[in-house]
Amino acid sequence: LENREPDLKVKYNAVPFAVACKWRKSFGNGSISWAKDRQIKNYNDYQKTKKEKVYIALGVGGEAGKPEHLYLIPLSRLKYETFKEDYVADFEIKEDAEILKFLQQ
Repeated sequence: LENREPDLKVKYNAVPFAVACKWRKSFGNGSISWAKDRQIKNYNDYQKTKKEKVYIALGVGGEAGKPEHLYLIPLSRLKYETFKEDYVADFEIKEDAEILKFLQQ
């Protein structure tokens, strides 16, 4: 039953959304594997059924509780199990204030 639903369910300005949290040690050879096909399907099913956007919070490097890099990626951008680092570069959160700006889009 693991990974059937996102880890967090949140409301921001009365709009609900969900977040699946992932951590990986590094972008090996410039790419990263973030989920299995069945997990991606489960997240997409959740998004469709609940009518809530799902985001992937991906920490890379450092430790799971304090990653060196943090990305907040809309699920709609992640169709496959792996992706290249440059594909998600625009979704890197470098300061806490960027999270709120991102959610207001």
